[in-house]
Amino acid sequence: MDEEIENLKKFQCFKRVPRSEALKYGRLAKSKWVFKVKYNSDNTIQRFRARLVAKGFTQVPGSDYYETFSPVFSHTSFRSTLALTAAHDMRIDIWDLKNGFIQQKIGVEHMYMECPDDYSKIMDDGSPAALHCLRSIYGLRQSSMLLHERLTKHLSRHGFKQLKSDKCVYVKGEGAS
Repeated sequence: MDEEIENLKKFQCFKRVPRSEALKYGRLAKSKWVFKVKYNSDNTIQRFRARLVAKGFTQVPGSDYYETFSPVFSHTSFRSTLALTAAHDMRIDIWDLKNGFIQQKIGVEHMYMECPDDYSKIMDDGSPAALHCLRSIYGLRQSSMLLHERLTKHLSRHGFKQLKSDKCVYVKGEGAS
């Protein structure tokens, strides 16, 4: 949990504010901890993972978020990509965006969340605290959309073009089309 909180602080995902200030803008989204055990390929324990997750169902439409749509890579595109790769003896590279969800600016000015368990719920002056969300975290309704928008901008800057038929497929290069 400490490692997760440090990552959230590193990316400046939120700041602690007085709960009374946060409540001026409506109710607070709730949060919870999700724990997972990561395993190696031989089934030995690699590490334990704790992730702070917002309970997106407690968000208020029109104030906590405006849009949530994020495209999904279709099965047809996946199969086509694998077939083309095999037919042309090409290589597929993959990568993991570590902490990808928490690097997106949230897009709303007043998004507040309750402090999670084992995180200081008291301000220095002794008043109750809340978290002012500045960046996306796991579980927010708009998180996937924000990540997709950022990825699209990044790939476009590097010469990739997004297909109209599948918004999750990007191509680069020249050749027969």
